[in-house]
Amino acid sequence: MPPFGLDKNVTQSEAYKVMPDDELFFVQEVRVDIPDHDRPGQPVSHVVCTVCNEGINDRREVRLNGYVLCRACSQGGYYQELK
Repeated sequence: MPPFGLDKNVTQSEAYKVMPDDELFFVQEVRVDIPDHDRPGQPVSHVVCTVCNEGINDRREVRLNGYVLCRACSQGGYYQELK
């Protein structure tokens, strides 16, 4: 492996370049269930927020007391408006 005395990150990066794949990775077959609405491609559903009229794709809406809401209207946005 790489010579000692190098920076830890450099040593690690150099080691990765020369290590055999079977020492770096464990490879196995797996099954992943991905719902239709999380797969790439065209949206499978589209609704409009009752409050702000924002379009909401792929079942990411929040339904509350009979209203269809986007996440920002139902839970608050991830941003803050500048005053």
